[in-house]
Amino acid sequence: MVQCLASYEHEEPQVSTDVVASVPQDSQVEMTEPKYKATYNILLEYGESDLDEFFGERLPPVLQTEVEEFWKALFEVADAIAGIHDGKIDAAGVFEEFEG
Repeated sequence: MVQCLASYEHEEPQVSTDVVASVPQDSQVEMTEPKYKATYNILLEYGESDLDEFFGERLPPVLQTEVEEFWKALFEVADAIAGIHDGKIDAAGVFEEFEG
């Protein structure tokens, strides 16, 4: 695991390409105020190795129990990453969505 060094929030303008593409070029269009969406970001420390190097340094699981343990552990990591990337929180009836 790597350490979280910092986090920050950033307001990002939302542009709809569908609306722009559907307007004829010679028509007069009234511009509206852009909508903004908050993005939440984390800064992590640099990892010493990657997954490819990890697998290169260790013997692969051979026995059925070893294979099952390996995939269970890997799926737990995948579930944690999915939770970070597509987080939804219910805070007192108000749903907040986080994208990673």
